[in-house]
Amino acid sequence: MPHENLMEKIKELYRYQVLNGYIPKEKAERVFTKEINGKYYLKEEFRKMLKVVLVGGAFEIIHPGHCFFLNEAKKYGNFLVVILARDSTIRKRKGKVIIDEDTRKNVVECLKPVDLVLLGDEKDFIKPVKRVMPDVIVLGYDQELDKELKERIYSLGIKIFKLNKKFKTYSTKNIVKKILEEFKSF
Repeated sequence: MPHENLMEKIKELYRYQVLNGYIPKEKAERVFTKEINGKYYLKEEFRKMLKVVLVGGAFEIIHPGHCFFLNEAKKYGNFLVVILARDSTIRKRKGKVIIDEDTRKNVVECLKPVDLVLLGDEKDFIKPVKRVMPDVIVLGYDQELDKELKERIYSLGIKIFKLNKKFKTYSTKNIVKKILEEFKSF
């Protein structure tokens, strides 16, 4: 395992590259980066030191099940990226948004196993995947990808793992149900 400070430097540069599409010149260091058309990118040998794991979800009401999922996903690598569902996507799937995307992003960024949080693309699930180019995508026990999407991901050389266990009976739906029951007479 590379020296801890070296790994932190590589993670920092990778984070810049994902967020900006390249590493800003003032952050680029010749040892770690290569220049292509005036823009800087992490050298392949340093990118290979990272095992990037990508997960996705709404993360509307953070609960122990989410923490379990993120901790389990992090075991597949050493850099965890969360693609957070946009408000418009949640409205399409669930009908309403409980907590807005900017607030959810801020909360998920505070969680220990998470290295980077990006908002998803409203039209193309694969767009942020291509931006991150993870080594692995980890799905929760209740998450599914359709056949076409799986094929697109596999064609990029990305592995997909699905967790087959969950943490107790925690789910956002169960928590909301319990809150509504408990506060009926409030």
